[in-house]
Amino acid sequence: MSSAPKIPVSIVVGMRNSATTILLCLDGLASQEYPVAEIIVIDNVSTDNSVELVEAFAKRSAVPVRLVKQTVNGGLATSYNTGASMAVAPLLVLVHSDGAFPSTRELEKLTA
Repeated sequence: MSSAPKIPVSIVVGMRNSATTILLCLDGLASQEYPVAEIIVIDNVSTDNSVELVEAFAKRSAVPVRLVKQTVNGGLATSYNTGASMAVAPLLVLVHSDGAFPSTRELEKLTA
């Protein structure tokens, strides 16, 4: 890989009733070697304990995690649009809450 400076990414995660997958997703994102400026989780009116899991994760994460609780389930596209409008980094990565990152170099490969 190049020694050029790496441009940080904002990651938007769309979520609805993802208690069984969200922690694996967030753990994988937060452990990336590539610089992650923030993780923005957009909740689409979950009825399970997904929100509580994200809140607990955010408290212990070295990467800033913002949780946005929507009052209406606008679907995945609305989640991505909402998160994209809030993102601070120059690069944006969109991830579904059941997405897993098998290694710590996945974002580096994605941004190459």
